[in-house]
Amino acid sequence: CATTGGVPTAASIVGDFTEPTFTGYAGKTLSNALGATTWSTPAGTPSVSQYYASAPQSWTSTAGSAQTVLGAFYVGAVSGVLYHAEAFATGQLYNSTTSPTNTFVPKFTLGGSPAPTS
Repeated sequence: CATTGGVPTAASIVGDFTEPTFTGYAGKTLSNALGATTWSTPAGTPSVSQYYASAPQSWTSTAGSAQTVLGAFYVGAVSGVLYHAEAFATGQLYNSTTSPTNTFVPKFTLGGSPAPTS
C-alpha cells in the first residue's frame, strides 16, 4: 500500500495512513515468504530485506486529482496488523500528476531503530 498521509513513527497505527485514490492505483499483495521472487534473506548491519528487487512494484496514474505519495505501509492481509511503514526520501516523493508512474522496491530494515517504547 502506498500512503498519502502520515509519516511513520514507532507509535504508528494503520489509521495513521491513507491509501491514494487516483485512477490506476490499487493496493498490492506481497508474499510473506523468503525467496528469489519475494523477500530477500536479510543481510548486513543493520539487516535489510528487499521484495523482489529486480521487479519493483509500480503504479501508473491514469486520471484524477494530484496526490503526493509519501511512502508505503504494510498490513497483514488477514490480521489487519500494521507490520511496517516507510517514508520515501524527499527526492522519491511521488506526485500522481507530474510523475504519473511510481516505481519502488519495498524493504524492511531490521535493527536500525530502537524498539517502540509503548
